[in-house]
Amino acid sequence: MRFLLPLIIFGTAIGIFFLGIDPLYEDVQTLRARIGKLDDAFANSQKTLTLRDTLLQKYDAISQENLRRLERILPMTVDNVRLMLEISRLGTENSLVLKQVEVVPSKELNRAKSEGLKSSDFRLYDTIGLEFTLAGTYSSFRKFLDEFEKNVRISDIKLLSFGSAGVSPNEIGDYRISVETYWLKQ
Repeated sequence: MRFLLPLIIFGTAIGIFFLGIDPLYEDVQTLRARIGKLDDAFANSQKTLTLRDTLLQKYDAISQENLRRLERILPMTVDNVRLMLEISRLGTENSLVLKQVEVVPSKELNRAKSEGLKSSDFRLYDTIGLEFTLAGTYSSFRKFLDEFEKNVRISDIKLLSFGSAGVSPNEIGDYRISVETYWLKQ
């Protein structure tokens, strides 16, 4: 009996440990791991908020004039009409006549439509193509290109072809231009 009572107490203690304390201890360990993950997520969110605040301060420090200039060179919308008006204005200032204007959708948009994907899945900006013909002298056309480079939004000239009746720099010729221009997606 003297050995039996300590054995029963020891067996009861082991039973209580495995049936009561051990499952609770495992739950506590699981909760501690979850708390660690949540603490990491909270720390990351604090870093993100700090970064957001820093970027907002930098954005607010940009003058309205610079924001207008940025909007002009990289607009938030496609706005082909404004671009064509700008090209027409530059052409008129350089004695060139704008004709045969065509809008060409971006290759990225065409690829996305053919594959059933959204074009917004790829990048933060998109492109749109414009093809137009200018008629005038070669010297006027060179002046137009110089001003186009400096005054119009970000654009890439993809194709340039010349058509002329003669070789004199003062003769009227046709200049076909294919331009790809950029705009930000919102």
